[in-house]
Amino acid sequence: MMGSRTEMSDLLRLEDILSSNIPAIEAPPPPRWLGYFDHLSSTSLNMFARCPEQFRRRYILGERERPGEAAFIGSVFHRALQFNYEQKITSFQDRPLSEIIEFLHDDAWPKEIEKRGGPEEVMWDAADIDEPRRTAERVTTAYTRQVVPTVQPISVEKKLSASLDGLPVPLLGYIDTETDTVVDTKTGKQAVKSPKSQWQLQGTIYQLLARKPVAFHTISRAKQPAIYTPLEDPRLLLPYREDRMPEATRTIIHIASQIEFCLNRYGPDEPWPTLGVQHDWACGFCGWRSSCPAWAWERA
Repeated sequence: MMGSRTEMSDLLRLEDILSSNIPAIEAPPPPRWLGYFDHLSSTSLNMFARCPEQFRRRYILGERERPGEAAFIGSVFHRALQFNYEQKITSFQDRPLSEIIEFLHDDAWPKEIEKRGGPEEVMWDAADIDEPRRTAERVTTAYTRQVVPTVQPISVEKKLSASLDGLPVPLLGYIDTETDTVVDTKTGKQAVKSPKSQWQLQGTIYQLLARKPVAFHTISRAKQPAIYTPLEDPRLLLPYREDRMPEATRTIIHIASQIEFCLNRYGPDEPWPTLGVQHDWACGFCGWRSSCPAWAWERA
């Protein structure tokens, strides 16, 4: 009996010694970027994947870039669609085309100008500001006639949010139009028949948030606008598969970890990698090109 007590005492002393030498397990510090924003979105993640330096200027320093004419026309076009679709959710009827175009000119265009801070804050391609206005009307008219009657919206400009394991802030997304799919409309110089590479991440995030397929509608700004939807080319539909969502989540968390890496490696004030130069289109649409270190040779 005494031996058993001695053995128990020795064991207790050994446990005390061992426990005193085990360092306390501390939780990892929160990511530094939590001090700059409280959510991530398809827009911000796509921007970082495209060019970390552009992301730093927009989301770390909080700078606003001047929108180009193309982006401005796209925003006016989306406002006009929203004007029609919001009432169509319950009415199941489209507004007359004349009302939609009147709204575009009298409401969507001036409100978008006001939002941007005035016409001088837009980087116009045309010398005549009425030319992009006519383009917006032409694109809206063509899409309203050809596609809008086939769309019955459930919601418009809907905000979606999800919490992902490993991501300390919510993932947010704003979808253009929701039907039995997520419909994302793209205006461009040319209409395309398959999703561009930079649309893939956005589409994946929308699938993760909405748990639905994603349909891209592409519209050209040409004199005779060309329009493609999944009805014209099935490649414009990204089917939803639940078994792909874990990899989608892993991709998002990886991009978030790269944001943290750049913030730790370079800080908020030193330029981040200028990966936009790897794309043949990104730098041409970037409002910070005139001060970007990748293009310093243009200013020499």
